[in-house]
Amino acid sequence: MKNRVDYPNHPFGRALADIARMIAAELPTRVFYVSLGSFDTHADQPKRHEELLGLLAQGLAAFHQEMRLLGREGEVLVLGFSEFGRRAQENASYGT
Repeated sequence: MKNRVDYPNHPFGRALADIARMIAAELPTRVFYVSLGSFDTHADQPKRHEELLGLLAQGLAAFHQEMRLLGREGEVLVLGFSEFGRRAQENASYGT
């Protein structure tokens, strides 16, 4: 089965594309898990987070568009979470 939408050429985007194909194939799986790491920055955080959040947004937008085309957007829930937190104040090297 082929995706109807172009996903970012990144492991996160490819994983979402795989999940979309499994949903389209109507596999009985009810929960899928994909991760986007490398948010643990200690220096130059603004630039790195801009890149990472761009990948997140592009991947989720493609996935949502595919679910809409499949008529499944009302049946799919996307849950995002982080496994840890940091102090809000940046350090001297623009990290947290």
